[in-house]
Amino acid sequence: MGRPPCLAGLSSGHPKLPGTQRPIRTSDVWLVSQDWGWARTLSRWYRLGRPAELQSLDS
Repeated sequence: MGRPPCLAGLSSGHPKLPGTQRPIRTSDVWLVSQDWGWARTLSRWYRLGRPAELQSLDS
């Protein structure tokens, strides 16, 4: 069985992870708003921005 859905992207303003444009992968996603403006993971709420390019996540 595969990994449950999560968010992956570049984080800024995270309360526990310092820095900007820091690559992250979240805990399991529970909810995403219909307008893709926010998401709820197992551990916290996220305000979503524009989608990141896949290449920038691999580096």
